[in-house]
Amino acid sequence: SGAVDDHDLIVGEDGIDAVWHYKESSPDAVLLDINMPIMNGIEALAVTKLDVLDQVDTLQVCIGYRCNGELLDDLPADIARLSACEPVYETLPGWMGEGTTAGARNEAALPAMARAYVDRLEALVGVPIAIISTGSDRRDTIVRPDTPVGRRLVE
Repeated sequence: SGAVDDHDLIVGEDGIDAVWHYKESSPDAVLLDINMPIMNGIEALAVTKLDVLDQVDTLQVCIGYRCNGELLDDLPADIARLSACEPVYETLPGWMGEGTTAGARNEAALPAMARAYVDRLEALVGVPIAIISTGSDRRDTIVRPDTPVGRRLVE
């Protein structure tokens, strides 16, 4: 924990600790390098503010970087190399017109394409998504009990 440019920085030591911090502090943003979950042994992730995507027709998910004609799966660590790269996106359909995620408190209440979006994110990062936030109220949270961390949270 600490502060960065007038923002509180909260670091979870493991999946359970990160989920606890998330529930206690209700952060505005969660930062994640797509490869960090696997490299750092993270057990689960949280998708926050899914409801803000309700009015988006198509979603762009960065799946890699093209640098000098080479396709990279990892974010280049060197800033000079990164500045020469362009993100590569996968386009996913939104769920606008299919329903809303706002206030959903179980997965069955989510539009099918919203569930597909969460499942795709999970597949890309290779780590289970245990929590889905669907609104500003703390109760607008779905805990997925089919994930190891989710099971521990609902016990």
